[in-house]
Amino acid sequence: MVLFTSNTLIAFLTLIFVYLQTVNSAKPVKKINQVVIINSTDFVVIQLRPKDNYQYIGLASNGLVYQTTWVFSHYDYTPTKGLEINPNEYLTDKKSRFVYKPNQYTPVSQLDLLVWSNRDTTSIVQVHVLPESKQIVSSGFLLGDESWTITGSNPLRPAQVTHWGYNGGLITGTENYIHVQSTGGPDKAIWYFKAPGKYYRDLTIGYAGTLEFELVKLGGDFSHGKLNPVPVVKLSCPGLTLNYYSAREWTELMEFKRTWAIKLVPEEFSPRVTLNDFTSLLEQVNSIEILGDWTSGYETIGLNSVVIKAK
Repeated sequence: MVLFTSNTLIAFLTLIFVYLQTVNSAKPVKKINQVVIINSTDFVVIQLRPKDNYQYIGLASNGLVYQTTWVFSHYDYTPTKGLEINPNEYLTDKKSRFVYKPNQYTPVSQLDLLVWSNRDTTSIVQVHVLPESKQIVSSGFLLGDESWTITGSNPLRPAQVTHWGYNGGLITGTENYIHVQSTGGPDKAIWYFKAPGKYYRDLTIGYAGTLEFELVKLGGDFSHGKLNPVPVVKLSCPGLTLNYYSAREWTELMEFKRTWAIKLVPEEFSPRVTLNDFTSLLEQVNSIEILGDWTSGYETIGLNSVVIKAK
């Protein structure tokens, strides 16, 4: 028979608690993405998987989050909107619902909830609220350059982003210094438009969706043989860069501007990677670059209407 003093018992129970915490913390946290499409800026009831316990752990990137009312929770009667939910509070709705009020100017939002379930290990549900257009993130350049930058240009005279307010907004980059490998050869310094920080979030809900943008030729020699044989788009995450190459040339005889819609699947990019590697890149993406340096000579290129859409 083992006897415990009060101090020994407390120490023993503390040891068990610490051990259980260590075991639980070692378990991988499962992440679940849920996409909600809304067509209104009014209050919206969002349904999660029933019979789980949900703890709100992160502020919505846009909009406000509320509990449901007691009468709606129990009997589905209106009104639906209850008290605003603060971080670390649990959902009180009997059917695992909450009320969301989107920002009328920026309807795209992400909410994080911790799930305590008898069926699963502890997991995190990321609720992605998207408009009917299914836009995850976008740049219209209506009021400015939105912190887009230019990378890869010649360091002696680097290309600079210039914002233009006409036609809904446009940014441009201009080759300021020719730096070719040899006469008639391609540039040694290839410049790209680089997306700002708002694009570097978990984009796995964009899998099989599209990266869309418009490029405009404002100056340069786009004749055959003058184009740089380089990727049109580069997607990167730590340890991996994938390239998208154009299927056809953008020559003088072709259009003044071109709209691109690149499907976000591994088959469109090189080198070819597995589905798991591709979705991992979307989850950890830290660089998105769109080609500006199309020719081996001087050129001015405009970029407009960049958007990543869910499928």
